[in-house]
Amino acid sequence: MAKSLGITETVMVKLASGFKASNVETFVLERFYLTLMLNDLYKGKSFWKVAEFYGCARGDVQNLLTCAVSFVSCVHYFVLELGEFWGLSDLLHTFVRELSMASASELIPLMELPSVPKGRARLLYDAGFRSLADVAKSSPEDLLGRVLHLSKQAAHHMVAAAQVLVYERIDALRDEADSLLELVPKKLTNSPISFDESSPSHNSDDSANNTPED
Repeated sequence: MAKSLGITETVMVKLASGFKASNVETFVLERFYLTLMLNDLYKGKSFWKVAEFYGCARGDVQNLLTCAVSFVSCVHYFVLELGEFWGLSDLLHTFVRELSMASASELIPLMELPSVPKGRARLLYDAGFRSLADVAKSSPEDLLGRVLHLSKQAAHHMVAAAQVLVYERIDALRDEADSLLELVPKKLTNSPISFDESSPSHNSDDSANNTPED
């Protein structure tokens, strides 16, 4: 991809040495630079890591991703009006969803917490908190010691919110279990397994027992 834009190894060495590449336009280099940042975000790297690696502000990285998602969404709605581009429409629909989440489906449970955007969810995930239950059974002090850039107030709110959500799920599962038990016949509730005397396995056992010995 870089070579197709004229960005060869020689150009990269010149840029790294502080020289200007005369054979490549500046706007091409800038767009390629932004593409590399988007690629890292798409692969699941946090805003903090991308901003630190490329030497820019975290707000600029967030703004870049927001603008990219907005632009792709506009293109998606545009091709929806053109029937001959139905294949591109399906592709862009999936790409918009993945780009907005930056291919971080594992962060969705953590993003259910209030005031936990994708960047903070990534910090929690990298610190070992993979689910709501992990946050709920931890302490605010544990969060502060393991998660970067987290205030004491936010840690208390996270733990309390995670505990509420976990208890709500427990109550919902109990209600669902009770409703399912109401559908089970009462004669089956005492024993999880019942054998019918007319079943093939039962008859085969009887026939085996009744086989005359030689």
